[in-house]
Amino acid sequence: MKRYCKIFSVALACTVCMVMGGCSSYVEDVKFLLNNNSTFIKPSKPVATAPVKTTDKTLYGYDYISEEIVRILYGQIQIFAEELNEQSICIDGQLSERQIFEALQAFKDDHPEIFWLKSSCSYYFENYQTFVSLKYTISADDLPEYKERFYDKIQEIVSNAPDNASDFELELYINDYICDNCVYDYTVAETKNFVGDTSDAYGVLVEGNAVCEGYARAVNLLCNEFGIECVNVSGMSKTQNHIWNCVKINGEWYQLDVTWNDPDTEDDELARYMFFNLNDEKMYENHTAGKLFEELSDYEYENRECNGNLFVPECTATDFNYYIYNGAVISSLDDSENVINGILDAGENHKEYFYITIAKDADYDYLTEKLISGGYISRWIGSANMRSMYSFTLSDQTTVYTAESMRLLIVTLKYN
Repeated sequence: MKRYCKIFSVALACTVCMVMGGCSSYVEDVKFLLNNNSTFIKPSKPVATAPVKTTDKTLYGYDYISEEIVRILYGQIQIFAEELNEQSICIDGQLSERQIFEALQAFKDDHPEIFWLKSSCSYYFENYQTFVSLKYTISADDLPEYKERFYDKIQEIVSNAPDNASDFELELYINDYICDNCVYDYTVAETKNFVGDTSDAYGVLVEGNAVCEGYARAVNLLCNEFGIECVNVSGMSKTQNHIWNCVKINGEWYQLDVTWNDPDTEDDELARYMFFNLNDEKMYENHTAGKLFEELSDYEYENRECNGNLFVPECTATDFNYYIYNGAVISSLDDSENVINGILDAGENHKEYFYITIAKDADYDYLTEKLISGGYISRWIGSANMRSMYSFTLSDQTTVYTAESMRLLIVTLKYN
């Protein structure tokens, strides 16, 4: 799902505010349909077990599967999906809808490069066996051509990444690339007609058109390419289904929602990093993660509000939050050194904005009023100019944007 966000700006002498509006998109609500009219191609013989290919990356989906029978189905999904096999998978025993979806979601979360596998399937039971028929977005005949486009695009993105970049800088590159090159598909989201590749990484990277599931899978795939640990998180935002990511930077997990970072218009450009590396406390003000599969009974799964999860990390760190990393945190007006040094660094690097985060235990309204109307920001900019020995000169008449929900002030740096 997607939300709208508007930021209103005025001159330095006034306080301004950000207003976040409603959401209007939807992540595919996957249901496994028992449909007697579906076409099933039975395998020549049942397959009881299946290997899972070894890989250097952590398979958070597979590793957190709660039952062996679900792992067996995961392995069969891998074998059938990689070959775009349209025969039915046969598993001994009668699996529940929860178990089938757990296997399918775990595989898709671990393997965003298998973009042609849909998030839905059909199944039926016979002779105490479960037959599962996977669904694909393209035909076997078209797959080689689609793969070539897909892998060429990935190679292009990876080759254009900044040299010697840290994981934080690579994560930022992924966020910006997707925001610059993909458009959120409101029509698909509102009609819930999930056709084509809008729900997978191909839609984001090749076609430049997707909904939140596609955004999250593209983020996951590119993080895998750069060796950054990343997982998908399914849940709710406002009252609608949604999917986003958690990423591991410098040993700590952070919440990342590139869908919500993607501005709809140039006026929303300042919102590009509002959901870049949040902690749980801040993220869950407007997001709710679905329960873990191991916590769900079959009945609870069938009556769920949103999809389940295999693994949702605890995110408590703040160091690599975009605004904290690129700005200063203050608790009082006495924290001037933090801000002046931050403005000095931003000016030397010709940054367009500087960010001030008001600490949680501080009075946000009081400090915001003093910083803007009281002239503190103007004086701190003047101090930064002097310390630079005027290697750059910033105007002390600037524009400030505020986002109260993030306890944030965004200062526009204007160079003379």
